[in-house]
Amino acid sequence: MTLGNNIIKIRKDNNMSQEEFAEVFNVTRQTISNWENSKSYPDIQTLIKISDNFNISLDVLLKEDIELVKNIDVKVKETDKYKKILKIMIYILAILISVFCLVTIIFIAKITVKWKIVLTVVALSWIITFLSKILNRFN
Repeated sequence: MTLGNNIIKIRKDNNMSQEEFAEVFNVTRQTISNWENSKSYPDIQTLIKISDNFNISLDVLLKEDIELVKNIDVKVKETDKYKKILKIMIYILAILISVFCLVTIIFIAKITVKWKIVLTVVALSWIITFLSKILNRFN
């Protein structure tokens, strides 16, 4: 049985119309219809509310809807993947900014040689730190 069929069963077992069911969960009647027809799914918080309100375990509510479980699994994996990519992009940007600062310090800045050395060491340490973080993401 799919989640949509389970929602229909819960609603009908409790003698509720789609409108009444929708009011309980602060959604529209059309949303309930979409859930029941498996065109969309409730979010996790709403699933927990349905489970709590009607004393049905999430296991029973979700277990047989293989498509929903696959959908949730794919979304979780994609979210993790994009988080990793975003972190790597931030590190690369930080490296580029550090390299720009390093070039500015060495070739453009009108400061003493002593300060150029100090700032170069700082910029290089940033670059090394960010590179090691990027490399650790791939291990």
